[in-house]
Amino acid sequence: MRRIVLALGVVQACAGSALAETRCGYVVNPTPGNYWLTDGQGDWIMTTQGDDRDPGMDQVPDLSEHDYVKTNGAYGYACGCIGGAFDVKSMQVVKIDTFKQKVLSACRKDKKLKVPE
Repeated sequence: MRRIVLALGVVQACAGSALAETRCGYVVNPTPGNYWLTDGQGDWIMTTQGDDRDPGMDQVPDLSEHDYVKTNGAYGYACGCIGGAFDVKSMQVVKIDTFKQKVLSACRKDKKLKVPE
């Protein structure tokens, strides 16, 4: 049992400020290669154009196939939840384990969320 507790401590120390959790809000894709999640705490960067970092974007489906608002040609925003790891210091999505798109009305009802422009 002591080994398990010690191993968990090492894993937590290595994880730094990345926390495993689920966050919900607007999933914004305003231009090619740029994605973020806007929740009540702010904008969580998923990926940016030209960035080699991939937190697991293969978990995110084509958002425009469901409840979606176009703001720039084919680009725009939807509502969804990301389960994974988030770095609170850099406001980055470190790892996407799960993604679930929700209806836009779910985000619109949340008074803590600012509607993307």
